[in-house]
Amino acid sequence: MKTEIKKLEGNFIELTIEVDKEEVAKAVKRAYRKVANEVKIPGFRKGKVPPEIIDVKVGKEVVLQEAMDELLNSTYFQAVAENKVKPIDDPEIDIVQFEEEKPMIYKAKIEVKPEFELPPIDLVQVEKKAVEVNEDEVNEQIEKLRERFAKLETKKLGEAKEGDYALISFEGFINGKKEEKASMQDFLVELGSSTLMPEFESQLFGTRAGDIKRFTIRFPEDHHEKSIAGKDIEFNVIVKEIKQKTIPEVNDEFAKEVGGFENLEDLKNLLRERIKEVKEQQAEVEFQNQILKSYVDATEVEIPEKLVEKEIDQMIVELAYRLAQQGLKLEDYLNYVQLSKDKLRESMREEALERAKTKLVLEKIAEVENIEVTEEDLVREINQIAVRWGVTPEEVKKHLEERNELDLLIYDIYVSKAYNLLIERYKEAKGVVEETNSDATEEVESADNEKDETEDKDNE
Repeated sequence: MKTEIKKLEGNFIELTIEVDKEEVAKAVKRAYRKVANEVKIPGFRKGKVPPEIIDVKVGKEVVLQEAMDELLNSTYFQAVAENKVKPIDDPEIDIVQFEEEKPMIYKAKIEVKPEFELPPIDLVQVEKKAVEVNEDEVNEQIEKLRERFAKLETKKLGEAKEGDYALISFEGFINGKKEEKASMQDFLVELGSSTLMPEFESQLFGTRAGDIKRFTIRFPEDHHEKSIAGKDIEFNVIVKEIKQKTIPEVNDEFAKEVGGFENLEDLKNLLRERIKEVKEQQAEVEFQNQILKSYVDATEVEIPEKLVEKEIDQMIVELAYRLAQQGLKLEDYLNYVQLSKDKLRESMREEALERAKTKLVLEKIAEVENIEVTEEDLVREINQIAVRWGVTPEEVKKHLEERNELDLLIYDIYVSKAYNLLIERYKEAKGVVEETNSDATEEVESADNEKDETEDKDNE
């Protein structure tokens, strides 16, 4: 096979491909065999129809078209790979010559990714945000711990009010018939939390243990449970117990209960360290993203419209997936926000342009730096996905292969390595020193886990 590349205007090239006549002859033979296996001709067994009969009954042009299609499919991708062409769209094919006992010659007009030069890293000027921890942030965490270690105790005096918890059993009836979807035993509800319908919770204010309440509520037409939507339901509610939340005082005893600290100041010091560590991680992510954005902005390259359109297509797929996770359809969402598909695409254009350019820059870095995705890289990433999904690596790989997403994962690894290299080179150029916090501890998390294990007993 011979190939010749010619540069055209814009981001187009013309690839002329010549296939040897021997390969053409082989393709024609394969085409005859394929047609013979597919057609039914009286007097001949399937697969045993002679070529001359096929020419008469089916038509030689059908066979030649089959052979040509096969050669186009195989030789085009081979030529693209051998010449390191980077198409961004399907080619325009022009058949110059296709006859038996002659070479096949065709031209492919291809829109390719633009050629450009990467800017020097010195053009990037980004400073990492300094991290500080104020006392309000520490006190906010203290308050969360107080809520975490609060106890529910039986309220012996007084009526149920907002913030109290009511342990109830209730039955709902529609036209005198019990409705299971509106009935529940031993349900603990925080009054004022809107866990139940506001009309229901309001009936529990002012109650005491042992009270029985009867009331009727009309459920809204759009209620998620269709069997009770738009219907009047009569409830019989038994208030079994009223509980009130007791929040611990902030003192040295509280610090000991939280995690065995000597005093309150030790607890606060640990919280300061944890808050600082989280904020430093956030600052590092923001710093790295700013490096990438600044470098992309400094890169001069014209983005083909086709790449932008493809990026918009991908963004719409991502939006549809997020909506599906919430039980919504894209069409319903567009109707709700009164947005046409054309307007949606237009609203995504600016971000799509940025995403397309970023990918081109990362791909260029990977190309210049000869980055490759090794089997070890792929195995490591699959193992990490398996841990997140709670399945085996074999199941992850099978899932990706069945959905034809393995190549996408390899691409993600490819550009991620380019991204990491860019960040590394920038830090080297600017003399940025990595900071580590070796004093980080899990004492509060450990205490929280112990709290989880004993919470039910405390609430009884």
